[in-house]
Amino acid sequence: MAKSIFERLSGEYEQQEDYLIPRLTVPAEEEHSIGIWGQQHLDYLKQCHKFLKDFTIRIAADAIRCSLSLWTSRKSHFGKDVFFRQVKLNIFLSFVLIQCHV
Repeated sequence: MAKSIFERLSGEYEQQEDYLIPRLTVPAEEEHSIGIWGQQHLDYLKQCHKFLKDFTIRIAADAIRCSLSLWTSRKSHFGKDVFFRQVKLNIFLSFVLIQCHV
């Protein structure tokens, strides 16, 4: 009998009664640091959108907190990118202005 894709990818089965059930595992989640921009956005959410905080407390699910952390982490990286682009532009413009005045 030909192996299934699951078996070719080192998957294992467990027999329960007459059925073969695949033994599945969930990979460990990566840690995401949210940085200063993410922390500022998280503070904003806590202050201005209290319903989100109340909602996460009511649900009490790690998945929601994790997704909020991941979302603020992505916002943090976006904020850093915007900041560094602005710094590069300011350096370039100041260099151009210095060259024009010389």
